[in-house]
Amino acid sequence: TKIKEHTAQSTAIDSIEYNPETQDLDVTFRSGSTDYRFPNVPKEVVAEWLEAPSKGKYYHNVIKDYSINK
Repeated sequence: TKIKEHTAQSTAIDSIEYNPETQDLDVTFRSGSTDYRFPNVPKEVVAEWLEAPSKGKYYHNVIKDYSINK
């Protein structure tokens, strides 16, 4: 089951999609239609991100450290 959240409270991030079975996290930014895939992201990290008051800050401090696939 995939989790998808459109992050209206983020000025930078348009949507987040996560597949807990593969641990793939897909992020789409508002500045373009490019999807970025971050593999091997634990579900606990995604859960923290969804609860974070600033999605952009959490992305820059935590998510972006995971290797990225375009």
